[in-house]
Amino acid sequence: MEQKPNKKQQARFFLKANPGIYGKGHKQITSDNLVQIDDKHNISSIPISSPIGIYVRQKTKFVNKNILINFLLILSIVFIILLKFVFVESFNSVFEKNIESVISKLCFAYIASFIFYFIVIKRSEKNKKKEAYAIICALNDSLITHGNNVKKWIHEGAKEEIDTSLDKDIFKKICSKVDLNITPKGLNIKIGDLIFLDGVKKVNYYIEKIFIYMPFLEGDLLIHLNKIQNCIFSRTITIIPYKSQNNLKEYSNDILEFLQLIEELKTLNNSLKVKFLKNYEKTY
Repeated sequence: MEQKPNKKQQARFFLKANPGIYGKGHKQITSDNLVQIDDKHNISSIPISSPIGIYVRQKTKFVNKNILINFLLILSIVFIILLKFVFVESFNSVFEKNIESVISKLCFAYIASFIFYFIVIKRSEKNKKKEAYAIICALNDSLITHGNNVKKWIHEGAKEEIDTSLDKDIFKKICSKVDLNITPKGLNIKIGDLIFLDGVKKVNYYIEKIFIYMPFLEGDLLIHLNKIQNCIFSRTITIIPYKSQNNLKEYSNDILEFLQLIEELKTLNNSLKVKFLKNYEKTY
């Protein structure tokens, strides 16, 4: 009986690593960088977000604005004390008296400007920023909750107790055991969909809500939110429905990075609460 030759099985993979040059002498591709795609899907049609770079200003040596303003205030007060009380009899000629008058008026003008700046502008800006952060910190709380939901649904899909240590090897085993197609008891939605809809999609939703308050955002918070949106897991989670395997083994390091960023945001958010929300109480 004639035997038909076996056709070589071809596997298609999607590279989910960050942009760069890969190959000899450059970055090396590992199995964790590749996602095997089901044969019935066309790789070119898979939706994926491209990474967004941000421009970071180079640190240069300069005088702090607040230090300079306070220094000029002290200098003005010292000049007035010297001119009006210490050296008051030292100005005899008309020219000397005119010089003393000009310097004194400049010092008094600066003190008046400082008082106006501090009471009208600085206090007003600070109050507006406090009101903004009352909302921003609450949005961060919701963002952190949904970020941690990714971990919750992964453990639910692996039928494991939630591990809070975020150990790399343990987490990889858990991700290998996840079944993305199972439906949790009492719900009518798959684990894979919950990870996306109740996790990453909600995180991105709250980040967009926070960006509405862009003029008030601290630089550290802005950069950290961009890191969460720009991490590999956030950008490539849309590949999951096209995977040939129903686990998240190749995503373990990316998910771990995402969860660590969420933990870091929690620490940052707590510091913002201390800074801006001293006498505030959260209500629903």
